[in-house]
Amino acid sequence: MIGTIRPNWKSLDCLDLKHSVTTAMCQTCAATGRWFGQTARIGVSHDMIFLATLSKDHEFRRAKLFRRPFRCLKTNSRLTSPDAQYLSAATVLTSAIKMRDAILDNETMAKNWVARKILPLAGFAEKQISTLGLPILDVKKHIQDYSEIEAEKVIADFETLANPIIELYRMVFEHLPSHANNQVQQRILGEIGAEYGALTLLVDAVEDAEDDKRYGRFNIAFASSDLLGDKSKCFALVRSRFEKLITLTSKISATAEAYIKAASDSTMARAFAVKKQESRFYMHPLSLGMLACIQKETDCSGTEHYSFDNGCCLIIGIGVAACCCCGCKD
Repeated sequence: MIGTIRPNWKSLDCLDLKHSVTTAMCQTCAATGRWFGQTARIGVSHDMIFLATLSKDHEFRRAKLFRRPFRCLKTNSRLTSPDAQYLSAATVLTSAIKMRDAILDNETMAKNWVARKILPLAGFAEKQISTLGLPILDVKKHIQDYSEIEAEKVIADFETLANPIIELYRMVFEHLPSHANNQVQQRILGEIGAEYGALTLLVDAVEDAEDDKRYGRFNIAFASSDLLGDKSKCFALVRSRFEKLITLTSKISATAEAYIKAASDSTMARAFAVKKQESRFYMHPLSLGMLACIQKETDCSGTEHYSFDNGCCLIIGIGVAACCCCGCKD
């Protein structure tokens, strides 16, 4: 579920978002390594990258990053602001949720490694994010409520079934520390989170429909009495929520608005088109860091030319692999 709303690199490049989105990604990734160790950086998701684009924390947004490839290898001690702490903790919490779901659905081959390296960090993340204002007990309740809906395979309308996830995302977004002193912006952030959470859940259901049906797993698109797995209805609902999300983000951040416009096009095309197998490596947000090392010329009409930037991409790849294997916390 987490990370299903994502733009492709080409659309970001065409919208001149490559630098700003890469910066948001790298700041979030570096902050996660700063507060939770290099291993935790593997959990950086597109959800947290999007939330980072909504940050008004100047210290977080302007913190000097190391030059590539060292930013992928070194811990950045400069990222100590409230938003840096919040985004890093949220990254760990959401990645732990995603990994637990994958383990339950037998979708990962690294069960023992995940349990040993990643899941224990969730407890530290809960303590950190609760000190920054997020009511962690309410967060856990929403997660539990949705788990019960899945386990009991409840049949109801989409809004009822999705409500725990909608409220979970609402809370995570509206408590971003840099907006804490502005109730109007907090409310808008909550609405952005709610729409984003609903989209994340529905797009994931559409993408997993065939597998869920084959293995008898709960799928909200089929369980929703107002959708019943009808792709045309799902398409209309996703489109309308994207339109609302674009309108909401325009009130907070032009970068976030453009990011969602790019994500809307690529997500709709991916979720409602004929599928082809994608490598999980290229779907992971950290792969953007590697792609950023590739020189690309394009007229944004589909013609692309690539060249490597002095072997930087290979070095970054080694750095990311080192991040994933390192167990240090400092």
